[in-house]
Amino acid sequence: MLFRVLPLLLLLPATLAADAVPARSTKEALQGFHNLIGSWKGTGTPSSGTREERDRGFWVETVRWQWQFKGKDTWLSADIEKGKHFSHFELRFQPKTDDFTLVATTIDEQSLTFTGTLAKNRLTVDRIDPKTIRRTAWSFRCSTRTVICTPRRRESRA
Repeated sequence: MLFRVLPLLLLLPATLAADAVPARSTKEALQGFHNLIGSWKGTGTPSSGTREERDRGFWVETVRWQWQFKGKDTWLSADIEKGKHFSHFELRFQPKTDDFTLVATTIDEQSLTFTGTLAKNRLTVDRIDPKTIRRTAWSFRCSTRTVICTPRRRESRA
């Protein structure tokens, strides 16, 4: 009887491993953002004020996204020319947690780290600012012609 059960027990780990979903590689996870690659010209407007004040306060910036490779590591980086708030972005996939990290460098050289997930071509990342206890969330929607970045602030429930 033991000799009949032993082969089945030996096959059990192989069967369980076959059912496990293979983890995505970093490059595979970032492939959905390939449409960002290149130079993008965009406009920004202040989020507060009257319509006339927002129209007077608009600015034009250029964002240049590119792939970065170093050894087995892969990420996307962006340089922002004439940006009013940010000068650089780095977007990385975290395979251990299956989410994304966006590091945004402000024009005064502060690094802000956002984390989030990708669902239905929309990357939503957020961070909790320990000083103000505010949560800032950004949504990126990517298609072949448009990229929409919408910053939102809402009170944290932490």
